[in-house]
Amino acid sequence: MSLTGPINHKRKDDPTPAIHRKRLKKRPDDRIRGTGWMRGSSSLTREEWCHSIGRSLSFLFPQVGRRDLIVLTRQFHTLVRSGVSPGETMDVLVRQTGGEYLRKAVDRVRKRMEEGRRLHMAFAAEPRIFSPLYCSILFAGEESDDLAPALHRLIDILEQEHRIISNIRAAFRYPIFILVTLVLAFFFLMLYVMPGFINVFSSRNIEMPLPTRICFLLYDGLTGYWPLVLAGALLSLGGALIAFSHPRSRFFLDRLALGLPILGPLTTYAVCARFAAILSLLHTSGVPVIRSLDILASVLGNRVIARDLRLARNMVAQGGAITDTLKRHVAFPPLLYHMIAVGERTGQLGEVLKDAADHYDTEVEYAVRRMGEMIGPVLILIMAMVVGFFALAMYLPMWEMGQLGV
Repeated sequence: MSLTGPINHKRKDDPTPAIHRKRLKKRPDDRIRGTGWMRGSSSLTREEWCHSIGRSLSFLFPQVGRRDLIVLTRQFHTLVRSGVSPGETMDVLVRQTGGEYLRKAVDRVRKRMEEGRRLHMAFAAEPRIFSPLYCSILFAGEESDDLAPALHRLIDILEQEHRIISNIRAAFRYPIFILVTLVLAFFFLMLYVMPGFINVFSSRNIEMPLPTRICFLLYDGLTGYWPLVLAGALLSLGGALIAFSHPRSRFFLDRLALGLPILGPLTTYAVCARFAAILSLLHTSGVPVIRSLDILASVLGNRVIARDLRLARNMVAQGGAITDTLKRHVAFPPLLYHMIAVGERTGQLGEVLKDAADHYDTEVEYAVRRMGEMIGPVLILIMAMVVGFFALAMYLPMWEMGQLGV
């Protein structure tokens, strides 16, 4: 399949649920009917609609871990490859799935299939757990009547995403640990160590140095106005969460992440790895190009790249070639564009994209390692400055008292 336009595939049973495409109005019968690509399917219950609304808060309250989803998909693949019937497969998955939340979701999928929904439509009604990518691969497997290979490719992409996210989290684990340790040490010194020094220094008629006066002011603020300090901290945290959940704020943060000196290359490599791996999977599964770009825009995780991909998608729908369109609208490294062009010319786009995904996956690991090497000395310097400040605040007055013989 060549990635050139114009291509315009429309199917009424496309796997993307309506709640991913447009807002739905509440109906008097307490059920919300699908529209768009879900038109003609069974209606969504109020519970399913609430699950879709809660998806926007999933970054705060994650319900299903990626590892649990990979295990579920592996079990699904094993049962399908063994020739187990769909009904029995879902019964086994309900019994074997670990985690109450995921097990209930799989049980709801089973019930929808018993009501007559197709497999991908039953999964698509759980958008907080099963992404458009997940449902699209199920749809492609159903259409080709060969679900096992589609599930195997889906497992590969889920494991690669899990590996990339684990590498990124590993890069921030040490800095976060150091920062939390510094904050705890600060409060320990302020609330338990500083009072003893205050009692000693207050009984002496000496002028306190600047670091000591700052510590005294911090201690007075924490102990005398702690309700205001606590309320201010909670309000600031809540305001930050609300502000960062706004689309414009999150778009700004994503743009900032792409432009920062240390974090920028890591973010770019991670997005490129996901883009190449997912596009390879969708291409191999026979998903149309425009649909593939829609899925990529919804699952890449960076809103700046997602906006550019949607713009590129519109240009491809009007007849533009995918490689030239991506070059004009999406800020990917030149190597990725070159590999896509080579894949189109040789007719091996899926394999070339898979190689590109492996390359950028390795780049993510190198970028994580480099970032750790650069952040380590900075954190050590910050820790030394904090410890040195408190040491001066405590021991400068003692040295002055010794000089004066007090």
